[in-house]
Amino acid sequence: MKRKPFLPILLTLALVLTIGAGAFAVGYAASTPGSPVQPLAHVISGVIPGFLPAAPPEAQEEEWELFLQVWEIVSAEFYEQPMDHAAMIRGAVRGVLETLGQPHTVLLDPSQPQAQVFSGVMPGLLHDEPPAGEEERREFFQQVWSTVSQEFYEQPQDRDAMMRGAIRGMLETLGDPHTVLLDPSISERAREQTRQKFQGIGARIEERDGQITVNQVFEKSPARKGGLKAGDVILAVDGTSIAGFSPEQAALRIRGKAGTDVVLTIKRGEEEPFDLTLTRAEIDIPSLSMEMLQGNVGYIRLWGFGALTAEELHAKLETLAEGEAPGLILDLRDNPGGLLRSAISVTSEFLAPRTVVLYEEQANQQRPYRADRGGVALDIPLVVLVNERSASASEIVAGALAHYERAVIIGQRTFGKGTVQLPHDLSDGSQLRVTIARWLTPGRESISNVGITPDIEMEADITDSLEEDAAVQRALEELQQLAALPAAA
Repeated sequence: MKRKPFLPILLTLALVLTIGAGAFAVGYAASTPGSPVQPLAHVISGVIPGFLPAAPPEAQEEEWELFLQVWEIVSAEFYEQPMDHAAMIRGAVRGVLETLGQPHTVLLDPSQPQAQVFSGVMPGLLHDEPPAGEEERREFFQQVWSTVSQEFYEQPQDRDAMMRGAIRGMLETLGDPHTVLLDPSISERAREQTRQKFQGIGARIEERDGQITVNQVFEKSPARKGGLKAGDVILAVDGTSIAGFSPEQAALRIRGKAGTDVVLTIKRGEEEPFDLTLTRAEIDIPSLSMEMLQGNVGYIRLWGFGALTAEELHAKLETLAEGEAPGLILDLRDNPGGLLRSAISVTSEFLAPRTVVLYEEQANQQRPYRADRGGVALDIPLVVLVNERSASASEIVAGALAHYERAVIIGQRTFGKGTVQLPHDLSDGSQLRVTIARWLTPGRESISNVGITPDIEMEADITDSLEEDAAVQRALEELQQLAALPAAA
């Protein structure tokens, strides 16, 4: 099966297990480095200054200290040790050069007669041996920085971009797609999803057939009150067309502070386009939705694993228990993951205390995390739906329930992200995520690049109507056998 590519879009018990999702919450929130939702986030202080050849030594020192701080975090926390520091510093240098957008400004490998930076005017000579100690690495990096700053023919240069290029170049040498530097706009979106709070209209959007389409409208939101509906196509924002925009770009246009208005131009079915004026507000991002299906079967779809997910799920499950629902479908399709603590709490609703996941740190040290007591759905017949976009925290839940044969898993093989990232908020609003561990199923199996294979494999595309959703209907058939439900007439 061809796997769909994903952008990486947090874990300890507030670490992150996630990948990017196709649907985005439309909202706005101010940057909050060191958010209490991320108790282990390290805040790196010091704004990257403008750096010119004539800058005083203090500016150069501050520049280096920021880079060194990132270097030390990665060196101390990355789960695969030992690390090739010589390769890392060369990667940082190449990252700086790539930001210049000039293919002839390059760093030659030490295997060449001599490693050189060609700045378009004259070559600056560098070490022909990999830098070993910290001082040599510092000298090597600063020599490149100084050479480029003085000699590159296009001036002025974007120092912030150069530093981010250095960090990204260093991270690329690790060979881990989940140890990344996220730009400020993406970082804030990730923090919003984790906090489950933002300021906006209260809807999720996605791209369908090349158009920005409303995926979900939150209850009691400005979008719901203003008449926005799932399936609506957004043509323009405040009179400006968003044709060709990604969901991320469209969300940035729609966001704004609470109390301000935004005008959306909507196309609904065969109707003529019309405008909706919505007043933005502060909104809690719901992490799940619930419906009742035929035979009083409960259907709960989890959108993510945020700070409030476990509390929301517990309340919904208590409602199902009071109504004596004979079965439950838990839909984890398109769920990119979230917080480890949330994944354990969700699993705990369905499992008696036992190992949910094994957390493996450096030197193969393993630590089990067990289900909590007090689950309210320990005995209800359960089917879990997954697809190739179910990842990380979703895979922890599905993996544990499958291992103990607590649920029947239906759908497609999952994404296969079995590593753990610790976020560090940087001073410019960007975020450094470092893979600090990997996680294993209770059976001590790694799912990295493998995923979880369902008990019943089938195409699992999500449809607007649950009655037309093949995976949901297959789940109902399975529950008829598990719970002796009456067959549909």
